[in-house]
Amino acid sequence: WYPQLNEPADFIRDQFYRVAPAIPTEVVRPTLLRKMIRSRGLPVPNYFLDPEDPKQFPPHIALLIILQDCHGDSRNSTKLGNVLYEAAFSLFALVALLLRIVLEVIGGAGAIWGGAEVFTLRNEDTAELWRWISVAVGSLCF
Repeated sequence: WYPQLNEPADFIRDQFYRVAPAIPTEVVRPTLLRKMIRSRGLPVPNYFLDPEDPKQFPPHIALLIILQDCHGDSRNSTKLGNVLYEAAFSLFALVALLLRIVLEVIGGAGAIWGGAEVFTLRNEDTAELWRWISVAVGSLCF
């Protein structure tokens, strides 16, 4: 039984609460934060590890897991709290979707368009052809 796989939100919370006293209130560089945590003899949570570390867990994913897990806890809060929570979570999800579309779909199409330009494959005669190729690649990226 691995708690990080079976109950990831509880595992992430536990990691955070263990190191919470070592986390400064001011903004510090990640290397300094890890050093401060280690200097207190505490293990560095996976989401605070260096991105090059194979055990690193992306911090934005950890936050998303905590937000999703708190969704079940919101039953005991007020109706206004639920509405505000749902609105904030929906806005977060919408922004994540729009960023993904821009980065993946438009990025893929733009890479083909720009690559054709860099390698001088695109000129006045072939611009329309490369436009359609870029649209096709963008569609595949979607």
